[in-house]
Amino acid sequence: MFKVKKKKLFIPIIILVLTAFLALIGYISIIFLGHYVIDEKKLILHASSKIVDQNGDEVASLYTENREPVSINEIPKQVREAFIAVEDKRFYEHHGIDVKSVGRAVYRDILAGGKVEGGSTITQQLAKNIFLTHDKTFLRKTKEVIIAINLERDYSKDKLLEMYLNQLYFGHGVYGIQAASHYYFNKEVKDLTVSEGAVLAAIPKAPSTYSPVLHPDKNKERRDTILGMMNDQGYISAKDAVSAQGRTLGLHVKKQSETPWFDSYIDLVIEEAEDKYSISGEQLLQGGYTIKVPLDSKLQKTAYQVMKQGSYYPGTDQNAEGSAVFINNKTGGVEAAIGGRDYTSKGYNRVTAVRQPGSTFKPLAVYGPAMQEKKFKPYSLLKDELQSYGDYTPKNYDSRYEGEVTMSDAITYSKNAPAVWTLNEIGVETGKSYLKANGIDIPDEGLA
Repeated sequence: MFKVKKKKLFIPIIILVLTAFLALIGYISIIFLGHYVIDEKKLILHASSKIVDQNGDEVASLYTENREPVSINEIPKQVREAFIAVEDKRFYEHHGIDVKSVGRAVYRDILAGGKVEGGSTITQQLAKNIFLTHDKTFLRKTKEVIIAINLERDYSKDKLLEMYLNQLYFGHGVYGIQAASHYYFNKEVKDLTVSEGAVLAAIPKAPSTYSPVLHPDKNKERRDTILGMMNDQGYISAKDAVSAQGRTLGLHVKKQSETPWFDSYIDLVIEEAEDKYSISGEQLLQGGYTIKVPLDSKLQKTAYQVMKQGSYYPGTDQNAEGSAVFINNKTGGVEAAIGGRDYTSKGYNRVTAVRQPGSTFKPLAVYGPAMQEKKFKPYSLLKDELQSYGDYTPKNYDSRYEGEVTMSDAITYSKNAPAVWTLNEIGVETGKSYLKANGIDIPDEGLA
């Protein structure tokens, strides 16, 4: 009996020793690889980038004036706690990786059949934002973990939190908590209240969605949630949480940019840098890039001023919106682009917003191919009658029908009935082939 028991214990002991050995090797590897991927120079946020127009003149320095690094001691304790409560409640307990959060995230992802929740700590977010690109690959996540563990080993928790709060993006071209405090509340970060701190903590998850300027209701809802979390985690009392939740956002937004006509164009450049070259907005601020664009600065400013004029929006309540794009047909370069009449940096850019093409589509799908086929000319008469094509009955927006109109008038008054009649005459396939030749391939087969 004694010998049997000894054999049963022998194998588990070997497994335990091997596991411990492998864990030690893994930990040593992480430490070694961490030094391999960490470039401490990137922790110094000082190298700005600039955008220059077609003449080489500088249009913008990418928000270096909006980043004002501060020490952790200048940030009120309860403001720090607002970020910890919502981003990483066990920040002062883990060593870079929160195993509980990761386990919970994996469990919920499995239940949902896809990725629905992240398990990144503040240190992991810092590693990702400063050292890595935002591509979602296993290798990138592995590097993120390695860097996070090594950052925790090399820096104190307060120093990590300081770096994190100084590099966060708060929307509207503002980076870092001090610049955010100046932009949204026109005060020093050291003077922020717990409610104002929660307003700022609500933004980084989705700066456009939770912008207190663009979407105050969504920001307030998330701010109140954060204040509730702070109470749950023991940072503030229930009385203080309820009191703070009852307050308005208290914004005191700084004046708009001194060159607001460039804002929508600059945002397009930043968006293209990320989408086409995988250069994030954060990397642009740190990398010292010079980006030359085909921008015509004079045309950009003129377009901005003209779009402001109410005389170009007759018959409206003057709240009508619009966008404008000027393209050099020889080079394909965008020489000017206006994203809206009152566009704000990082706002809703109507240049790239996905919207219905509306009547813009008629010359492309109908009148262009109709003239190319030489069946119609600009002054050819088109039928303007209320008629059905199977189950489809197109109607003019004003319910007025002239019987016949010229193609020119049909375009001028944006009539629907003549457009559908013409497409029926030339055939849907003719219209589609014209679109396809111009890079627009759509699955629709009907006249609608």
